[in-house]
Amino acid sequence: MFKIELTRGLGWNSPALAVILTMERYLGDAEKFARQLLKGYQAENPESGASGYRILDTRGQATEGERNLKPRCLGATGEAV
Repeated sequence: MFKIELTRGLGWNSPALAVILTMERYLGDAEKFARQLLKGYQAENPESGASGYRILDTRGQATEGERNLKPRCLGATGEAV
Protein backbone atom coordinates (compact mmCIF):
# COMPACT_ATOMS: atom_id res chain seq x y z
CA MET A 1 0.00 0.00 0.00
CA PHE A 2 1.24 3.47 -0.89
CA LYS A 3 0.18 7.05 -0.29
CA ILE A 4 0.16 9.28 -3.38
CA GLU A 5 0.27 13.05 -2.92
CA LEU A 6 -0.54 15.28 -5.87
CA THR A 7 1.49 18.46 -5.51
CA ARG A 8 1.84 21.99 -6.78
CA GLY A 9 5.49 22.32 -7.67
CA LEU A 10 8.33 19.85 -7.93
CA GLY A 11 10.10 19.99 -4.57
CA TRP A 12 9.63 17.52 -1.74
CA ASN A 13 8.35 20.44 0.33
CA SER A 14 5.71 21.37 -2.25
CA PRO A 15 2.19 21.57 -0.84
CA ALA A 16 0.00 18.49 -1.28
CA LEU A 17 -3.26 19.30 -3.07
CA ALA A 18 -4.75 15.82 -2.73
CA VAL A 19 -3.76 12.67 -0.85
CA ILE A 20 -4.84 9.25 -2.10
CA LEU A 21 -4.22 5.87 -0.49
CA THR A 22 -3.74 3.04 -2.96
CA MET A 23 -3.76 -0.70 -2.43
CA GLU A 24 -1.23 -1.26 -5.23
CA ARG A 25 1.38 -3.79 -4.12
CA TYR A 26 4.19 -2.75 -6.44
CA LEU A 27 5.84 0.63 -6.88
CA GLY A 28 5.57 0.46 -10.69
CA ASP A 29 1.80 0.00 -10.47
CA ALA A 30 1.55 2.86 -7.97
CA GLU A 31 3.52 5.09 -10.37
CA LYS A 32 1.13 4.33 -13.25
CA PHE A 33 -1.83 5.05 -10.99
CA ALA A 34 -0.23 8.31 -9.79
CA ARG A 35 0.27 9.50 -13.38
CA GLN A 36 -3.38 8.73 -14.18
CA LEU A 37 -4.54 10.54 -11.04
CA LEU A 38 -2.44 13.60 -11.85
CA LYS A 39 -3.72 13.81 -15.43
CA GLY A 40 -7.33 13.50 -14.23
CA TYR A 41 -6.83 16.04 -11.45
CA GLN A 42 -5.23 18.51 -13.87
CA ALA A 43 -8.14 18.09 -16.30
CA GLU A 44 -10.81 18.55 -13.62
CA ASN A 45 -9.01 21.28 -11.64
CA PRO A 46 -6.86 23.29 -14.08
CA GLU A 47 -6.76 26.24 -11.68
CA SER A 48 -5.07 24.11 -8.99
CA GLY A 49 -1.63 24.27 -10.56
CA ALA A 50 -1.05 20.56 -9.88
CA SER A 51 2.20 19.61 -11.57
CA GLY A 52 3.71 16.65 -9.76
CA TYR A 53 3.24 13.77 -7.39
CA ARG A 54 5.15 11.94 -4.74
CA ILE A 55 4.73 8.36 -3.60
CA LEU A 56 5.18 7.53 0.07
CA ASP A 57 5.11 4.25 1.95
CA THR A 58 2.56 3.52 4.67
CA ARG A 59 4.71 5.33 7.25
CA GLY A 60 4.77 8.50 5.17
CA GLN A 61 8.40 8.01 4.13
CA ALA A 62 9.68 8.31 0.58
CA THR A 63 9.76 4.88 -1.02
CA GLU A 64 13.18 3.30 -1.60
CA GLY A 65 13.10 4.15 -5.30
CA GLU A 66 11.95 7.72 -4.65
CA ARG A 67 14.46 8.78 -1.98
CA ASN A 68 17.07 10.02 -4.44
CA LEU A 69 14.63 11.33 -7.04
CA LYS A 70 12.60 14.47 -7.41
CA PRO A 71 8.83 14.11 -7.49
CA ARG A 72 7.53 13.33 -10.97
CA CYS A 73 5.79 15.91 -13.09
CA LEU A 74 3.94 15.91 -16.38
CA GLY A 75 5.08 18.04 -19.25
CA ALA A 76 2.80 20.07 -21.49
CA THR A 77 2.22 17.00 -23.69
CA GLY A 78 1.05 14.94 -20.72
CA GLU A 79 4.14 12.71 -20.72
CA ALA A 80 5.99 11.99 -17.51
CA VAL A 81 9.20 13.99 -17.19
